[in-house]
Amino acid sequence: MYTGKFGVWTATIMLMNTTQSFQYNRRGGATLE
Repeated sequence: MYTGKFGVWTATIMLMNTTQSFQYNRRGGATLE
């Protein structure tokens, strides 16, 4: 139960980081263009 909760929390953090990185890359690409 505790491990599952930690796994969900880790997945959420990773997903948020991936989304932020994706948005940052898109913004950077738009700036370069």
